[in-house]
Amino acid sequence: MAIEEAVVYNAKTMQYISKIINCWISQGIKTAEGVKAYQKKWADKKINSGSKNVTKGGFCDFEQRNYDYEALEKKLLGHLDTEDLD
Repeated sequence: MAIEEAVVYNAKTMQYISKIINCWISQGIKTAEGVKAYQKKWADKKINSGSKNVTKGGFCDFEQRNYDYEALEKKLLGHLDTEDLD
């Protein structure tokens, strides 16, 4: 089962397979049913981790900047001086 999991993640070393097995051992998993339950729990955790709500004061909590794209394009093309952009 560890080899099958390594193939899924395109891992090509025995070290990766060994780490998978050691992880299962540290979790107390000793049977195929235990591995399947652990894999399902891990997959559910991955799916649910992407649906977190952003809280105030979090990393993604910032104010969106507004740009005058026409003025920026003119500046880029050299049609405006820097002072005209303000």
